[in-house]
Amino acid sequence: MIFHHRMTPHDLVSLQTIGHDIKSILLNISTTFLFVSPFAIYFDRENTQRYLMVVVGALAIAFLTPPVGPYRPHPYSDWERNKPFTLRQ
Repeated sequence: MIFHHRMTPHDLVSLQTIGHDIKSILLNISTTFLFVSPFAIYFDRENTQRYLMVVVGALAIAFLTPPVGPYRPHPYSDWERNKPFTLRQ
């Protein structure tokens, strides 16, 4: 077996909560718009500018939304993987 990792109950809990914060949901919705927009534009060329404005607006909102929720990285977390990246140890 190339990758062998024993999952602890803490790992299972953290896997179940991935993607449930508002920023992840907004990013998923906006990238879905980005993927669907060429098909929508192909079938309805009259509203091309509106489709592109929706995609740009959704991406802007998703990227400007700060990471909120109990699982956002913070320096005083007792979970090792929940600490923010720093150059110093």
